Amino acid sequence: MAARCTEEDQLLSDQQLSRYDGGDTFAEEPCRLRYAHTSPIYVTVGGKGPCVPSSVKEGRAMLESFEHFSRKTATAEYLDELRKVMPREIKPVGD
Repeated sequence: MAARCTEEDQLLSDQQLSRYDGGDTFAEEPCRLRYAHTSPIYVTVGGKGPCVPSSVKEGRAMLESFEHFSRKTATAEYLDELRKVMPREIKPVGD
């Protein structure tokens, strides 16, 4: 399950919105549509939930890439927060 929301944005006047018409700069004309989409929530039915092996593999690869990047670039001020969300020990940059 996921939630999707759309709304017509009336925050800018037509004149103000027209300033964002970049001609050939943008692929599309400026529009008033605003939208949002949540991450999906997977539901278990009858003791069975969805499992898409390729999605699990891709998710793990993304997390491993983020972990590698964080270990390589994180400064001391962010290490405590990273330790809370990552399963393995994170060392400060330069260690």
